[in-house]
Amino acid sequence: MTKDQLDKCLRLITLIKEKRCGKIKGRACADGRSQRAYIPKEEAAAPTVSLDSLMLTLMTDTYEGNDVATCDIAGAFLKGDMDDFVLVKLINDEVDIMCDVNPIFKDYVVQEGKNRVLYMQLNKALYGCLKSAIIWYDTYITTLKDMGFKINPYDPCVANKMIEGTMCVIAWYVYDNKISHKNPKVVDDIIAAIEKRHGKMTVCRGKKHVFVGMDIEFLEDQTVKIMMQDYIQEAIDDFGEDVSSGAKTPATNGLFEVNPDSEDLSKNKADTFHSIVAKLLFVCIRARLDIGLLSLRQEYQNQQFKIG
Repeated sequence: MTKDQLDKCLRLITLIKEKRCGKIKGRACADGRSQRAYIPKEEAAAPTVSLDSLMLTLMTDTYEGNDVATCDIAGAFLKGDMDDFVLVKLINDEVDIMCDVNPIFKDYVVQEGKNRVLYMQLNKALYGCLKSAIIWYDTYITTLKDMGFKINPYDPCVANKMIEGTMCVIAWYVYDNKISHKNPKVVDDIIAAIEKRHGKMTVCRGKKHVFVGMDIEFLEDQTVKIMMQDYIQEAIDDFGEDVSSGAKTPATNGLFEVNPDSEDLSKNKADTFHSIVAKLLFVCIRARLDIGLLSLRQEYQNQQFKIG
């Protein structure tokens, strides 16, 4: 290995998190932050389904009474072949685990100071590498095209195929898919075809789904309900102060007034405030449009009109 290759070697890190459902999830990934120095953004950016496209397909599904499946492709990035020379560096306990998986690796372990180190070349697009998402995207659209789907010209993460005289639509956000068609058997066949290429998926069928953080329910009156109560509860819990009192709207008469004499927040409170605002912005554009600034401005103007 050359000095340049060693300098660009990525550290392997392991992340453990608790999912909203209570399950514990572990993932080994590459620390790809150093790749930003030599991989342009345009070469690493991968598209995701737009919110407009997702909402339009949801409205179409509930109006037409389509059968809907949401699917999660496990280990999706590992289905794509890494197209660059990328090294990852395993240290100590990570080395032991890898050598337990395949004892032949013991011959390649080296000592660097007090650490046992194993250098490995990536054949697959490991999570954390800057180009992994776009590699997976190219891999997945090849699968869909081979199945006869056409990528929608208005959204690169929506694919369409006319089956039995009715449109079958697949919308996806990285490796989370929403598949819909009038005939449930067609949805079954599409799922089976994708699993044949990329392995068994976690599939949800029926009227209730969780997709891109949204709790989605298709109702009998041809409407769709979207909730994000978990995110809102997290924001309330993170805030840490009593918010048990009710209000018809967060828009008050002083909504757009700034007090220049107010004290700055402490660093911890400022970080908490930033986190909560970001979380609520995510909720706002998907499920609670009423808490957005434009909605609040309109309410504020209505109040001013009534007061005047």
